[in-house]
Amino acid sequence: VFELVHSFDDRSAEVSAGLRTLQACFKELKGCRTLHELLEHILAVGNYMNAGTSMGNAPGFRLEALEQAVSTRSNVDGSTLLQYLVATLGAKSQAVLYFPEELKHLDAASKLSLTALREQTTQLQAGLSHIKTELELASADDPMKAVLAELVPRTGASLSLLAAHLDQVERQYVALKKYYGEPRLDVSQTEFCLLFLHFSSAFSAAVQEWEAHQETIPRTTSPKKTEIIIKQRESPASALARSAPAASPS
Repeated sequence: VFELVHSFDDRSAEVSAGLRTLQACFKELKGCRTLHELLEHILAVGNYMNAGTSMGNAPGFRLEALEQAVSTRSNVDGSTLLQYLVATLGAKSQAVLYFPEELKHLDAASKLSLTALREQTTQLQAGLSHIKTELELASADDPMKAVLAELVPRTGASLSLLAAHLDQVERQYVALKKYYGEPRLDVSQTEFCLLFLHFSSAFSAAVQEWEAHQETIPRTTSPKKTEIIIKQRESPASALARSAPAASPS
């Protein structure tokens, strides 16, 4: 009983902190537009590769395909699908390359388990039941009776809020799986987060490789220098025409 009394607040706070981390992660995964854009590109590439087959023109794909995207290689030059995506997006939509920076809670969430948090909450509820039993059995002159009498209503209210919070996060996880079209009911929250974590880590590695390659490409003329050269070659008349407002259609 003494251990339960002294550890209850810390254990309850640990569960609550884990639930807040998961909520933040779920919100980031659902609201990350750059990730969504990347997934659209992966779908387009997949449909192109499967054109003319029963798998072509698919409206979507299972998340487990992200694992295949990491390992898929070209049979021509051996480059990976991720390298192709990074090079393509780097030329026209570089913001997408850095989507992992928006998933700030993904790493921490992948180390948590909704199942474990549920078990911890159940243990706290069982501990509270045990404390209630001890309170009923305590004699009137027992010094612990007053302590337990004060503890029971406070911890009871705290546990009710914690259990409600847990139920909410579990519903949010189910909604997130549905949002991403994940049909497998047995996919745990930890597996779900780890899948995105492994993919984003591999993608970031491909981006770093692409950035290193970009540094090796010689740049003959800087954009500012090019602009100066253009202005020097431009006649006053053409400069005036270029700066004049466009005529509206009649």
